[in-house]
Amino acid sequence: MSLEKSSVLENFFYHWIQSFPYGNEQKKNVFCFEMEDKIGYVSFVGNGLVELQAVSKENKDQYLFYLHFEIRNVKDTSHYLKTFFDFLWNETNQSLNHKTELIVEDTKVKNILFVCSAGWSSAYFAEEIERELQARHLDIQTAATPVENLLSVIDDYDVVFFAPQIAYIMDDYKEEYGNKIHKISSYDFGTWNFTHIIQQALCA
Repeated sequence: MSLEKSSVLENFFYHWIQSFPYGNEQKKNVFCFEMEDKIGYVSFVGNGLVELQAVSKENKDQYLFYLHFEIRNVKDTSHYLKTFFDFLWNETNQSLNHKTELIVEDTKVKNILFVCSAGWSSAYFAEEIERELQARHLDIQTAATPVENLLSVIDDYDVVFFAPQIAYIMDDYKEEYGNKIHKISSYDFGTWNFTHIIQQALCA
């Protein structure tokens, strides 16, 4: 996408967020939304990058939601923002209750790969999900890679999860690798819903 188009879209979404009720521009390019039990921040970092964060109102060091992405088109950006505000406007953080019982049936999945743009977010997910798998005595390995290295390792994995920020390129891989390719929903990604991601992997 051209820099000019990126700048136009960023300006559009900036003014759109600026018009939202219950929000205020806390400092330049950072909008704050104070809910009953949580505080949300929408930060326009620059160069088309946006950060969405929510913290507990009781403990502002406790992150409840985090997602960053590049503004590439109206559809994806609107989806990420809607996911974030749906989370903010929920009265309770049910999505953070990851004690949901995991239904484990026979699965052929032995290794899972997480992919993002630079490899940092996916590495965190791989580490945390492997810890969850070990706690449930499931012999499944996880790993992470930046998308630029994906083709060199993809054949070594049974399931490949794309972070929502790069889901726009999934079709390029779906065509060749089919049901091996999956997307982490922006809600599960933003709230670290590892149990639901594991369930999705085991059903692949």
